[in-house]
Amino acid sequence: MIRKIVYIILFVSLIALLVYLVSCFVSLKSVTRIKEEIKISQEIFYLKNEKRGLNYEITALSKSPRKKISYDDEDSFIYSSGETLFYKIKYDTLFIYTMHKAEYPKELKTNVVIEQIEIKNPDFIELKKTYKKRGLSIFPTN
Repeated sequence: MIRKIVYIILFVSLIALLVYLVSCFVSLKSVTRIKEEIKISQEIFYLKNEKRGLNYEITALSKSPRKKISYDDEDSFIYSSGETLFYKIKYDTLFIYTMHKAEYPKELKTNVVIEQIEIKNPDFIELKKTYKKRGLSIFPTN
């Protein structure tokens, strides 16, 4: 009788361990990366978004064409909350509407003016509805 209980506990433990390992492996493999190219005054910038699982999302503006985003990128604007960005280009200026400004990158070399405009949550919700009328683009689009 006790032997049966031990076998059942071992079996259930092995199944739980297997489910845990499979979920870890799947979450590591399920990385979604989106990259969008924008051209401003003969310079190319890339808007990037990376998602891993349910609670990790990061958005970046960079001159690097690689899809992977790193917090160590000293030439990228890193939006760690992974939020949606609204943007527009006017002459040699890129306007980014965001709820949280990113730190200006130390190593970014560009002639393009990048202006971050911080907006509050109600304005952000309104922009989601009216950004096209205001001549803005959205990233990521999903």
